[in-house]
Amino acid sequence: MERIFGKKKVSFSISELHSVRQDYLTVATENPDGVRVVEQVALQHGTIIPGFGKTSEFYTVELEFKDSKRFIIFSSEEPAVANEIVVRFKNFIKIHKGNKVPLIPKRGEDA
Repeated sequence: MERIFGKKKVSFSISELHSVRQDYLTVATENPDGVRVVEQVALQHGTIIPGFGKTSEFYTVELEFKDSKRFIIFSSEEPAVANEIVVRFKNFIKIHKGNKVPLIPKRGEDA
């Protein structure tokens, strides 16, 4: 994992993996006043920042382990792309684990 102050290697056994899931994440502006200030400063310098301060939506792929640790390993603005990554991970795991990782439905879908 890349971090601000160096790298950290995290490893888990496939047997510890509980599920591979697709989820949905919305990132909204927490400080609208700060966004306006930054936009004003940018304009003073003759620059605009397209999309700055707008709500962003992402479809994520997460690995969840038996100890409830969850890691986001991929994100996309397109749900089909994230779903394809989930399918590829599950196929890889089936080959290497010998059994099926539970399929957790996307939010709003029935099992």
